[in-house]
Amino acid sequence: MTGYTYTVFIILIPLVMFLVTGLLGMKWKPIVSGILGTIGMGTSWVLSLITAGSLFLWAPCRRISDHHSIRNEMVEIYGHLNYQNGDLA
Repeated sequence: MTGYTYTVFIILIPLVMFLVTGLLGMKWKPIVSGILGTIGMGTSWVLSLITAGSLFLWAPCRRISDHHSIRNEMVEIYGHLNYQNGDLA
């Protein structure tokens, strides 16, 4: 999964599991509905941890190792930068 496209599943998985267990839960034993709901919430929790880790833990390390990345992003946004004496002019 590239980028953060999988983050939509953090919301969709519990919603789909709620609908599935709500519509089909009466036909199953209660333990099956409970297990499916728990698996759905657990999967959503793991995806949340992966997202938080990639945003707050691993991304800053990559940016520190590539000290030009922030300047390059700014150049892409503004087109040019004049950097003199520690200030952006």
